[in-house]
Amino acid sequence: MRAMRLTRVAVVGGIVLVGLLHLSCKDTTGPTLTADIGTYRLVPSSDVANANSICCCRVQGTVSNTSPITVHVSLQFRAAGRDGSDIGTALDYVPDIPPGGSRPYDAPGIFHPCNQVAGVEPDVLVVGLFEPNP
Repeated sequence: MRAMRLTRVAVVGGIVLVGLLHLSCKDTTGPTLTADIGTYRLVPSSDVANANSICCCRVQGTVSNTSPITVHVSLQFRAAGRDGSDIGTALDYVPDIPPGGSRPYDAPGIFHPCNQVAGVEPDVLVVGLFEPNP
Protein backbone atom coordinates (compact mmCIF):
# COMPACT_ATOMS: atom_id res chain seq x y z
CA MET A 1 0.00 0.00 0.00
CA ARG A 2 2.77 2.44 0.95
CA ALA A 3 4.71 1.49 -2.19
CA MET A 4 1.63 2.24 -4.30
CA ARG A 5 1.27 5.68 -2.72
CA LEU A 6 4.95 6.44 -3.39
CA THR A 7 4.54 5.34 -6.99
CA ARG A 8 1.54 7.65 -7.46
CA VAL A 9 3.44 10.55 -5.90
CA ALA A 10 6.42 9.85 -8.15
CA VAL A 11 4.23 9.70 -11.28
CA VAL A 12 2.34 12.89 -10.39
CA GLY A 13 5.62 14.62 -9.47
CA GLY A 14 7.15 13.53 -12.78
CA ILE A 15 4.18 14.87 -14.76
CA VAL A 16 4.36 18.20 -12.93
CA LEU A 17 8.12 18.40 -13.54
CA VAL A 18 7.72 17.68 -17.26
CA GLY A 19 4.96 20.31 -17.49
CA LEU A 20 7.13 22.93 -15.78
CA LEU A 21 10.07 22.13 -18.05
CA HIS A 22 7.84 22.44 -21.11
CA LEU A 23 6.55 25.84 -20.00
CA SER A 24 10.05 27.11 -19.25
CA CYS A 25 11.30 26.14 -22.72
CA LYS A 26 8.64 27.99 -24.71
CA ASP A 27 9.91 30.48 -27.27
CA THR A 28 9.45 34.13 -26.51
CA THR A 29 7.29 35.82 -29.09
CA GLY A 30 8.17 39.41 -29.76
CA PRO A 31 6.18 42.26 -31.26
CA THR A 32 4.87 42.36 -34.82
CA LEU A 33 7.58 43.63 -37.16
CA THR A 34 6.69 45.87 -40.09
CA ALA A 35 8.34 48.43 -42.34
CA ASP A 36 6.98 50.70 -45.05
CA ILE A 37 8.92 51.39 -48.26
CA GLY A 38 6.39 53.98 -49.43
CA THR A 39 7.21 55.20 -52.92
CA TYR A 40 10.38 54.27 -54.74
CA ARG A 41 11.96 55.30 -58.01
CA LEU A 42 14.13 53.78 -60.71
CA VAL A 43 17.40 55.67 -61.13
CA PRO A 44 20.16 55.10 -63.70
CA SER A 45 23.44 53.95 -62.16
CA SER A 46 25.28 56.51 -64.27
CA ASP A 47 24.86 60.26 -64.46
CA VAL A 48 26.02 60.63 -68.07
CA ALA A 49 23.77 62.11 -70.73
CA ASN A 50 20.99 59.75 -71.82
CA ALA A 51 21.76 57.48 -68.81
CA ASN A 52 18.17 56.18 -68.74
CA SER A 53 18.90 54.14 -71.88
CA ILE A 54 22.36 52.95 -70.76
CA CYS A 55 23.01 50.06 -68.38
CA CYS A 56 22.30 49.86 -65.41
CA CYS A 57 19.37 50.71 -63.12
CA ARG A 58 18.85 50.90 -59.35
CA VAL A 59 15.93 51.46 -56.98
CA GLN A 60 16.01 54.35 -54.50
CA GLY A 61 13.63 55.47 -51.79
CA THR A 62 13.10 55.67 -48.06
CA VAL A 63 12.15 52.84 -45.69
CA SER A 64 10.28 53.60 -42.46
CA ASN A 65 10.17 51.41 -39.37
CA THR A 66 6.56 50.99 -38.27
CA SER A 67 7.51 48.50 -35.52
CA PRO A 68 7.78 49.27 -31.80
CA ILE A 69 11.44 48.13 -31.70
CA THR A 70 14.65 48.79 -33.67
CA VAL A 71 14.87 46.71 -36.87
CA HIS A 72 17.15 45.76 -39.73
CA VAL A 73 15.44 45.76 -43.15
CA SER A 74 16.48 43.71 -46.16
CA LEU A 75 15.05 44.97 -49.46
CA GLN A 76 14.74 43.07 -52.71
CA PHE A 77 13.16 44.46 -55.87
CA ARG A 78 12.55 41.99 -58.72
CA ALA A 79 12.53 43.84 -62.03
CA ALA A 80 10.41 42.79 -64.99
CA GLY A 81 11.07 43.74 -68.60
CA ARG A 82 8.44 44.91 -71.07
CA ASP A 83 7.83 41.32 -72.12
CA GLY A 84 7.34 40.24 -68.47
CA SER A 85 10.70 38.49 -68.22
CA ASP A 86 12.86 38.75 -65.11
CA ILE A 87 15.65 41.22 -65.91
CA GLY A 88 17.34 41.57 -62.53
CA THR A 89 17.01 42.04 -58.81
CA ALA A 90 18.02 45.14 -56.90
CA LEU A 91 19.14 44.54 -53.30
CA ASP A 92 19.90 46.66 -50.24
CA TYR A 93 20.21 46.19 -46.49
CA VAL A 94 19.33 48.98 -44.07
CA PRO A 95 20.44 48.30 -40.48
CA ASP A 96 19.39 49.79 -37.15
CA ILE A 97 16.24 51.74 -37.97
CA PRO A 98 14.75 52.93 -34.65
CA PRO A 99 11.00 52.75 -33.95
CA GLY A 100 9.26 55.40 -36.05
CA GLY A 101 12.52 56.22 -37.85
CA SER A 102 13.28 56.33 -41.57
CA ARG A 103 16.41 55.72 -43.62
CA PRO A 104 17.19 56.11 -47.33
CA TYR A 105 18.10 53.08 -49.41
CA ASP A 106 19.89 52.66 -52.73
CA ALA A 107 19.44 49.18 -54.21
CA PRO A 108 21.65 48.33 -57.22
CA GLY A 109 21.44 45.12 -59.22
CA ILE A 110 19.29 45.64 -62.31
CA PHE A 111 21.70 45.13 -65.20
CA HIS A 112 19.42 46.67 -67.82
CA PRO A 113 18.68 50.30 -68.66
CA CYS A 114 15.88 51.90 -66.63
CA ASN A 115 13.84 52.51 -69.78
CA GLN A 116 13.62 48.71 -70.28
CA VAL A 117 12.14 48.10 -66.81
CA ALA A 118 8.35 47.75 -66.93
CA GLY A 119 8.05 47.48 -63.15
CA VAL A 120 9.54 46.15 -59.94
CA GLU A 121 8.05 43.90 -57.28
CA PRO A 122 9.30 44.71 -53.77
CA ASP A 123 10.00 42.09 -51.12
CA VAL A 124 10.77 43.37 -47.61
CA LEU A 125 12.26 41.30 -44.77
CA VAL A 126 12.19 42.89 -41.30
CA VAL A 127 14.36 41.54 -38.48
CA GLY A 128 13.77 42.88 -34.98
CA LEU A 129 16.39 43.68 -32.38
CA PHE A 130 15.01 43.05 -28.94
CA GLU A 131 15.85 41.24 -25.76
CA PRO A 132 13.02 39.32 -24.14
CA ASN A 133 12.12 40.09 -20.54
CA PRO A 134 13.73 37.65 -18.10
